[in-house]
Amino acid sequence: TSIRAVISDLDGKFVTEIETPTDLKGGFEKICLQLVELIKKLVERSKLVEDKILGVGLAVAGLINSETGIIEYSPMFKWKKVNLQEELKKYLKIAVFYDNVSRVTALGELLYGVGKKHKNFICVNVGFGIGAGIIINGEPFFGNRGFSGEFGHIIVNHNSPHTDADGIRGCIEALSSGYGIAKIAKDQINSGKESSILRDVKGNLEKITAEIVINAAKEEDILALKIVDEAMTYLGIGIDSLIKLFNPEIIVFSGGLAKSGEIFFNKLKKHILENKLREIKYIVKLVPSSFDEDATLIGAFSLVTSKILQFDS
Repeated sequence: TSIRAVISDLDGKFVTEIETPTDLKGGFEKICLQLVELIKKLVERSKLVEDKILGVGLAVAGLINSETGIIEYSPMFKWKKVNLQEELKKYLKIAVFYDNVSRVTALGELLYGVGKKHKNFICVNVGFGIGAGIIINGEPFFGNRGFSGEFGHIIVNHNSPHTDADGIRGCIEALSSGYGIAKIAKDQINSGKESSILRDVKGNLEKITAEIVINAAKEEDILALKIVDEAMTYLGIGIDSLIKLFNPEIIVFSGGLAKSGEIFFNKLKKHILENKLREIKYIVKLVPSSFDEDATLIGAFSLVTSKILQFDS
């Protein structure tokens, strides 16, 4: 929904910041031009010489081939087989590095956050969409060609009428993401269900967001509570699967929904505990990101430091 960009020093301290809405309708080339414009504005505002900048780190929503750098597919952006590196080279002399947003966020935690204490953990990004970055023995897990961590596209209710951006029915992203929760609320109110949400958006259903639904749930609106509880039920099933598959020490949450506080974590913990192995006494900790809303930016910064300065995770 937006592009947030910063210039950082080598200590991870942000010097200058700009944010702009993403021009989704403009397509791949237009978004690349937006990126170039933001980078040039940052350089100008910080009064830096471009040659002094070590690199640009980007967190991208999509399936990125770790062998070729090609973004094979991004359901959110409707991109297919695009080369971000080559496109940006037309306009920038600075070295550019990028990877999937969830894995980038996990890299930031590994180098500068929970990675100081834990070497086996999973970062789950629960925002507009849903994804996971997996760290095993202190190394990011890429899988075959870099397509690991597509957690949001796992099906948890094949009878559900709701689909994600890729058209997958009953998956976690369709049922528990920011856009999924907003769409479910719109559909429910459209079908005649009563809710204070309608008042909050002054009758305009298109203005419904996950944040509005969660705030209504905090005010004990019956419909909003039901939607949020179901969203956390399905997300909990997914998290329980991650725990059983990877046996992580800790799970770190980033993204807008994770900032909802107790209503997010309490409901999620409840549903995870319902599904855990009964004889296993150890409970995996669920924690918010070390960097709050800057989690992805720290991850993008980490891409540059790990590549340019050759920091070994």
